[in-house]
Amino acid sequence: MNSYSSAGGTITVSWSGTALRLEAVSPASGFRAEIEDQAWDRIRVDFEGDDDDARIDVRFDDGDIRVRVD
Repeated sequence: MNSYSSAGGTITVSWSGTALRLEAVSPASGFRAEIEDQAWDRIRVDFEGDDDDARIDVRFDDGDIRVRVD
């Protein structure tokens, strides 16, 4: 399992060898989390706050796990 953090919160994701799995979502204080995508090859969680938004996107792409934090 790996955890990834943004200003809006943290997610924990595992890789089984064939699929990504969202294990946990923890919004930061003042943010709420919305799971935008939860597929075998992609997990995307958006965090929405009063003054700011953040996003964590984890993908299995071309044999690698790629993470983007906005």
